[in-house]
Amino acid sequence: MIAIINNSFPGLSATFIYREIIELKRRGVKIITYSIRRPDINSISNESRHFLDTTTYLLPVNLFLFFKAHLYFLLFRPFQYLNTVFFLLTRKYDNPLKDRRRTIFHFCEAVYLAKLMQREGNISHIHAHYASHPATLALVAARFLGINYSFTGHASDIWTDRLFVKEKVHSAKFVITCTIFGRNYILNLVGEGYSNKIRTVYHGIDLKRFSPSELTPGSSCGILRILNIGRLSPEKAHANLIKACRLLKDNGLNFQCDIIGDGPLFNSLNGLILELDLKREVRLLGKVFQENIFGHFLESDIFVLSSIRENLPNVLLESMAMGVPVIATELAGIPELIKDGSNGFLTPPGDISCLASRIMRLANDHGLRQGYSENGRKTVEEHFDQSRSIDKILEIYKYYEIVDQDSA
Repeated sequence: MIAIINNSFPGLSATFIYREIIELKRRGVKIITYSIRRPDINSISNESRHFLDTTTYLLPVNLFLFFKAHLYFLLFRPFQYLNTVFFLLTRKYDNPLKDRRRTIFHFCEAVYLAKLMQREGNISHIHAHYASHPATLALVAARFLGINYSFTGHASDIWTDRLFVKEKVHSAKFVITCTIFGRNYILNLVGEGYSNKIRTVYHGIDLKRFSPSELTPGSSCGILRILNIGRLSPEKAHANLIKACRLLKDNGLNFQCDIIGDGPLFNSLNGLILELDLKREVRLLGKVFQENIFGHFLESDIFVLSSIRENLPNVLLESMAMGVPVIATELAGIPELIKDGSNGFLTPPGDISCLASRIMRLANDHGLRQGYSENGRKTVEEHFDQSRSIDKILEIYKYYEIVDQDSA
C-alpha cells in the first residue's frame, strides 16, 4: 500500500492531487492518505469531502500517542532516532535558525506519523506532495519504518520554501515534477547526476468533464467577459489585472471582469477597484467550488492570468480544455502549455500595458479568439489528458516496483 502525505488535504487550490488519487485508486492502486492539517469542510468542494472520512490527520495531535511514538522509537530505534535528529540539524538551510527550528517540529510530527503508519501495518512506500514540509515527514518516517519514499515538487516548495532539497532528492526513490521547468530547476540545485531519478509528469485534465460549450467565444451580447481564478495573494498579482482593466475602460471597451478566489488581499483589491472607478466592470466573486466553476468558464470569452510567480497552474489547463482563449504571463512552466500567438498570448510579468493590449486585441478579433479556443483545446487533448498522466505515474510506480506490473 502507498501512503500519500500532504499539507492540507483535500485542498480547494490543489484539486489535481485528489483527482490523481481518485484515478489511481480506480485503477486498482491501494492508497491511504495522510495530511498534516485538516481543512474546514466548508472550504472544500463536495467532490472531495469523502476524503475527510478516510484521511488520517496529524494535527491536532493525540498527545498520548504522540509521546508514546517518541518513547517507542527512542527505546527501540535509538540510533535511528538520534542519527536523524543530527542529520536534520546539520543540513544547510537558507535561513539557518528559522529553518532548523521548524525542521525539528517537522521531525516531531514525522515520528508521530511513522507510528501511525506502523499501526496501519501494510504500508510499503510513502509519497509526499510538496518538497518542503510533507517531504521532510516522508523522509523521516521512511527512515524509521525502513521503507522507501518519493515526492512530487510543485512550485513554491521548490523555489521559495526549500528545505535541504538535495538531500531529499538523494534519499528519495524517485522525484516527480509537474513541468520541465521545475525539473530543470531542481537539477540546477542538486546536479545533473540525479537526472534519471527526476521525472516530469504534467497534471492532467478530465477531458470529458472539462469540455467546451457549443457556444463560440464572443457570444456574450456585446460585453467581453473576462475571467480570472486564483487565490487573492501577492504572487497572483490581481492588482495588475485590475489596473489593466482601467486601461480597457479608458479605451472604451465594454467588458465585465470576474475574479474568483479568496485570500488576504481581498480588501485591498476591493479598495483598488473603487479607487480606479471600476465597480461596475470588475467583480470579486470570492470562493467558488469546483462543482460550480463550469458555468463561469462557459460564460467567459477570455481567461487572463496576471501572476508574477507560478509554475503551471491547473486553471490554465481547465480554461483551454473548456475552449476559453487564454492570456497568461510568460514565466516558469507556462510556456510549456501556451505557445504565444498559436494557442494563446503570453505577456511579460508585471507589464500592465501589454496585458491590456493583448486583451484588446482578442476583444476586437473574433476569429483570433476562435482560433485560440480550438488550438487550446487541441493542446490539452494531445499533452494534458488526465488518463495519459496517470499512465505515466503508473509506469514510474511499476519501474520502481511500487505497484505490481499487472496494475491497470
